[in-house]
Amino acid sequence: MRVFGGIFPIAITVALLTTGCSTGSGGDSGAVKNYDEALKEYNAAKSSLTLPANKSWDSAQKLRREADGSQVVFQDGAATGKVESFWLCAWQQEWLAARGNDAQREKQALDNLGKFTTLRTYQKDFDQGSRDIFDDELAKARLGDPSVVQQSVKANCAKV
Repeated sequence: MRVFGGIFPIAITVALLTTGCSTGSGGDSGAVKNYDEALKEYNAAKSSLTLPANKSWDSAQKLRREADGSQVVFQDGAATGKVESFWLCAWQQEWLAARGNDAQREKQALDNLGKFTTLRTYQKDFDQGSRDIFDDELAKARLGDPSVVQQSVKANCAKV
């Protein structure tokens, strides 16, 4: 049996949180789901989030089954984390692309980046240090400083 958790992107590489091995301050480290249950969680998370116009869920990382037929289990929240990670990267990239080029898109992207603080990954999986790093990234972005968002995208968003 193999257990997959997933890695969630946050502000910088140093603060990556591996949910398969641990949880932040509020997660339930003992709960696991089979593939079908995790897929339901994944699809529910996707349906609750909107991507920028130039992004599609088709390019998001999918949940994997083992080709050899072995049982795969997922930690509770791992599927949601995959979705929220993709969503965050998409909006970070959108903000960087729109910055200085399209004020309406830039504002929409920044507003969506702010919504990340209401999502499960931030609320339950991030520890306080990870939340502080993201909060700093968001504060700098709101002041027009793209440096931390650029670092985060470079470190965490290669597949988005």
